[in-house]
Amino acid sequence: MTGLPLAERRARKRRTAPEVRDLPLDPPELAPDVRVHPPTSEDQPWFLQRGTNHYYRLTADLARLVALLDGTRPVRAMPQRLGAPWTEEDIRRALAFLSDAELLRTASDAHRRRASGRLRFVPPLTVQLTLFDPSRMLAAAARVTRFAATGASVWTALAIIGAGLLALVISAGDLRAALGEPVPYLTAVAVVIGTLAATGLHELGHGLVLASYGGRPQRIGVMLFYLTPAFFCDVSDGWRLPSHRQRAHVALAGILVQGAIGGTLALAALLPLPRDVRLTLLLLAVVTLIACLVNTIPFVKLDGYIALMSWLDVTHLRDKAMADARSTLSHALFGTERERRLPQYGWAVPFGFACMLFPLFLVGNALLLWSDTLSRLGLVGSLATVAIVTVALSGLVREIVRLFREARAQRAGALRRWTVGFAGIALVAGAAFVPVPHTMAGGFIVTDRGTEMMLPTSVDSQRLAPGTPVELKRGGLVLDERVGTAVVSETPAREASAPLSALFPVRETEPLIPVRAIGLREVDLVGAAPGIAVVDLGTQPLWLWLTSRAADAFTP
Repeated sequence: MTGLPLAERRARKRRTAPEVRDLPLDPPELAPDVRVHPPTSEDQPWFLQRGTNHYYRLTADLARLVALLDGTRPVRAMPQRLGAPWTEEDIRRALAFLSDAELLRTASDAHRRRASGRLRFVPPLTVQLTLFDPSRMLAAAARVTRFAATGASVWTALAIIGAGLLALVISAGDLRAALGEPVPYLTAVAVVIGTLAATGLHELGHGLVLASYGGRPQRIGVMLFYLTPAFFCDVSDGWRLPSHRQRAHVALAGILVQGAIGGTLALAALLPLPRDVRLTLLLLAVVTLIACLVNTIPFVKLDGYIALMSWLDVTHLRDKAMADARSTLSHALFGTERERRLPQYGWAVPFGFACMLFPLFLVGNALLLWSDTLSRLGLVGSLATVAIVTVALSGLVREIVRLFREARAQRAGALRRWTVGFAGIALVAGAAFVPVPHTMAGGFIVTDRGTEMMLPTSVDSQRLAPGTPVELKRGGLVLDERVGTAVVSETPAREASAPLSALFPVRETEPLIPVRAIGLREVDLVGAAPGIAVVDLGTQPLWLWLTSRAADAFTP
C-alpha cells in the first residue's frame, strides 16, 4: 500500500475540522439569503435555509448560537451569552463550518442577490425562470380540500393508472397506429401542449400536497431541463415536514397526478370518438405515462430519487453515495484509506456507481434509439447530439477529476497515480475506436423524376456512393415499418424543395422546405410515399461518428 501509514492518515483525518481562523465579518451575521426555521414540533430539529433549495439541520446547541448571529454581537461576547459548554474556540470552529457552507454574510454578497433573481442556472444543464410565488394560492386550495394529503388520494391515483394501462392493452391496435402513422399538425400541437399542461399539473401536485401538510411551496415557473421545456415548483421546504412519509408523498405527488392524467386519457380513448381524436388521446396518454416512468428512476435527480432520499431521511443521498463509490474506487486503484459517508447502507456504493454511470447509459441508448430522428432534423439534430454528448462526457470527466483530486489529497503515491492515469488514458483512447452503427436518415417521395431520397441541406450527401442500399419505411412519431428497398442512383444530388412530410411524420404537405434530393433506382415499394429513408453505412469508430456529427452541426 502506498501513501501515508494508517496511523498517520487517521491522525490527518482528525485534523480535517475547520481551523480557528478569522471570520469574514466580526460581529458575524447570517447571509442575506439565509433564514432560520424553528422546529415544526417538539421532537423536530431547527433548520437553516440558504436560498430556496438548501436546508441544513441544526442541533439545539448550534441553534442557540445561530440565534445570536444578527451582526450586533462580537465573537468574544458570545461565550458568556451561551454559557457552558461553549468556549470562544468552539464558537469560532462552529462559525468556520457555517462560513464554509456560505451561510455567513461576507463583505460582498452581490452573488447572493443575483442567485435569488428570477432567472437561475442549475448545473449541469437546467435554466429556471420563476413566474410567481404559489404559496398563498396553494395554501387556500389545501384548505378547501384535504384529500391531497391522504392515503386515499394515492390509492385513487394508482387505480386510475392501472385502469389506464389496461385501456392501452385493449386499444393495442389503435395504439400501434397512433405510434406508427404520420399525424396531422393538430395532433402534434395537441401532444406538445397537452404534455406541457400535464407537466404543469404535475408540479402543482407537488405544491398542493406540501401545502396540505403545512409546508410552503416557494416558487413556480418554467425551465429548460436538459434542453427540454418544462415547469417546476420549488418544494424544498418539504424537508421541514416531521414525517418521512409526508416528505416521500410530496416527492411522489407529481408522478401520481401525471399518471392519473395519463390513465384518464387512455380511458377516454375507449369512447366512440372520431379516429384522429382517439389516436391523439392515445399518443398523449403514452407520452404522459412514459414521463411518469422516467420520473421514478432514482439514479438522477428526478422525483424517484427525491422520494428515496426523503424516505430514508438522508439529505444529498446521491452525492454521498457517489463519494462512497469514489472512495471505494480510490482505495482499489490508489491504496488510499476507504471512507464511508453512508456506512449504514450496504447498497450505497453500487448505488453511487449507478448514479455516476446511468447518465452515460441513458445518453447512449437515447442516441441509438433516436439517431435516425436526430439525423432527419438536420442542423438542429446535429447540434442536439453534440450538446447531449458534451454534457454526458463533461459529467464523466468531472467525476474522474474528483477521483484524482481526492487521491492526491490523501497523499496517494505519485507513481501509482501516474500509472492509473496513463492506464485510464489508454482505456479512453481504446473506447474512442469502439465501432458504433453509422446510418444516414432522411425521407423519400415520388415525383415526376421518380423516387427520390430527401436529406437536410446540412448533411454531407457525398457520403452516399451510387449503389448504396436504402431501406424505405413507413414512419410515425415513435414506430416505423419497413415498406421497401432501393439503391442510390448515379444521378448527382440536387438542391430542391419538398413537403415537410418528406422528413417528418406528418400528413400535411405544406409548407415546403429546402432539401438535398438524391435519385433512387431499383425501387421495390409496397405502400404509398412519403416515408422514411435510412441508409446503413456500416460502422464507424466512436471518435469519427462524433466528429461527423459535429461537422454537420458547425459546417455551413
